[in-house]
Amino acid sequence: AVFIFNLREKVVRRKLVFALLILGNVAILPGALGENPKMRVTVLDVGQGDATLVEFPSGKTLLVDGGPKTFAYDAGERIVVPFLKRTVKKLDALVVTHPHSDHLGGVEAILRGIPVGEVFDAGHPAESSIYRVYQQTLRQLNIPHVAISAGSTIDLFGEARIFVLHPTRKFIQKDSLHFVRDFNNGSVVLKILYGKVGVLLTGDAEVRSETQMLLLYDGFLKSELIKVGHHGSITSSGELFVQATKPRYAAMSVAALNKFGHPSMEVISRYQSLGTQVARTDQQGALIYETDGETVRRVQWR
Repeated sequence: AVFIFNLREKVVRRKLVFALLILGNVAILPGALGENPKMRVTVLDVGQGDATLVEFPSGKTLLVDGGPKTFAYDAGERIVVPFLKRTVKKLDALVVTHPHSDHLGGVEAILRGIPVGEVFDAGHPAESSIYRVYQQTLRQLNIPHVAISAGSTIDLFGEARIFVLHPTRKFIQKDSLHFVRDFNNGSVVLKILYGKVGVLLTGDAEVRSETQMLLLYDGFLKSELIKVGHHGSITSSGELFVQATKPRYAAMSVAALNKFGHPSMEVISRYQSLGTQVARTDQQGALIYETDGETVRRVQWR
């Protein structure tokens, strides 16, 4: 169930912000689901890639990205599917933020390894073999596949609101200057609002995307927890964006000694200067956070 707003006109864009805020305020209160219900967010340790599981108090589940796949390593098969089989029975939804192999690579193994209700992405066509296999798998398993973009909401989780903040249409189309698709800046960005607590999942969105979101949403970007964009790269987490989100916790999904030099110490400093508690999968393993809709805390599992 996806609801889509029209973003073409400036007036409508501004109304979208107010609509988002109003919808967030009428989300089911945590107390309506029983005593002390909690939403859990787990940033899995998949190496140099992303895979984040959100477990809602109702028992429904959302996975965002499937981790990387290389010739020697499939994070979906080796990490994500075994973890899911221990913790959940099925995925109600899976979101692919963009078709780079470090986010999409493990998805085939996940689709084949555990029941998945629906799959969402931004509709970026890609020419890679991983993308072709992804499309073939969806067809073979007859899994519903929905394209989402800025202004959509994913209305599968009644106790929480999930807003799609990015990409807008221009970030999905081909770059007119370089004639290549800018998949990072076309990343799906989600804001999950549970009670008073916001969780921002940013894919690999870079500064260009962040600037667009600042123009559209401004104060609505503020979130208690953020999955830091692009593995903590200096190409993301611009100073203005960090100040607008102002999270209490920042989670970085990154591999130890990766060839890209992620995360950037400058990015880490930007968050820490706001008092944000920064954690990294290469140092702490999987990062787990829980919220009751009023406060959020990091779960120490080791």
